[in-house]
Formats: sequence, structure tokens, C-alpha cells
Amino acid sequence: MSDIDTILATYGFIAIIIGVMIEGKSIIFIAGILVHHGSITFFDAVLASLIGAVLSNQGFYYFGRFYLEKFGLTKYKKKYMEKIIKIARWFKRNPFLVIALIPCIPGLRIITPIMIGSLRYSRIKFFIYDVVALIITSLILVTLGDFAGDVIEHLFQQEKKYNLLLILCVLIIATIMLIIRLRKRRLKKQASDI
Repeated sequence: MSDIDTILATYGFIAIIIGVMIEGKSIIFIAGILVHHGSITFFDAVLASLIGAVLSNQGFYYFGRFYLEKFGLTKYKKKYMEKIIKIARWFKRNPFLVIALIPCIPGLRIITPIMIGSLRYSRIKFFIYDVVALIITSLILVTLGDFAGDVIEHLFQQEKKYNLLLILCVLIIATIMLIIRLRKRRLKKQASDI
């Protein structure tokens, strides 16, 4: 076992939890690639992804439920009122579908649980819907990442010789995704300031 494998075996579970809490679905996909590589088991990748996503969504939900108004952040509501109204309409028709799509809608992963919490939606229903939806999402994305790992392996043909290169590719992909996300946020902020 190489040093990188040892590090991933030791800290991979916690790294996936923290990564999913911060970034979301791209880390779940990367966890699937690590499953293919053998650095973490499929079950551990799904479980870590699930824990990170549930902690993130529940944290945002409770923030919206208890702290949005206490901190005078109702201006946050006003800034995103158009999105909030759209989400609220979808949510009234089918709450499970909206909760299930939280990780899949760019730009709404954070605001959706905050909005649902601020609407005082049932904690138990939100938790149950969130967990069921995130189990499905984690299973799908880890599986897709596992298959993508197969593609990457075929590109390199001899995986054992390229362990470091494989990990670097995964990190480069994650970094590119993060840079794109940060640029989009900065451009949106600049557009809203004008």
C-alpha cells in the first residue's frame, strides 16, 4: 500500500464528509472514483457522502428556521425573492421532489433548505425526505464516479504505476470545478452590483 493509499484509507471518510458539506455533488462523484481506485469502500463512500450532505442540508434548514430573522437577514430573503417565490411554488406542489433536487440545481443548493426552514416546514418531514433523496443521490453519483474511474483506468492502462497521477487528475478536476463555481459567483455578484 502506497503512502497516498494509507492517507486516503485513514482520512478519506472524514475528507469526503467535509468536502461534501463544502462543495456538494462533485465530491460525491470524486468519492466514486476513489472507490474504483480501492482507496475507500463503496459503502464508506456512500455513507460519508450521505453524512456530509445531510449535515449540510440540515444545517442550512435550521439556519433558515431559527436564525434568518434573528440576525436580521431578511434582506437575504429580499435579494433572492424571485428564486424563493419560484422554489416556494414548486415546494407547495411536491415537497419531496424539491428536496430531492436540492443537490442537482446549481445555485439553489444552499438557498433551498434555508427557504424551506424559513417557511417553518415540518422538521421530521424535511429530515426524512432529505435522507431518502440523498441516499438515492449518493448511490447514483458514487456509482457514476466508480464507472468514471474505470474510464480513467483505461486511459492510463496500468493504474498501479500511476497512483499519484490518478489522484492528481482527481484533484485537478475538483480544482477546476471549484474555480468555475467561484468565477460564476463573482460574475453574479458583479452583475448584481451594477
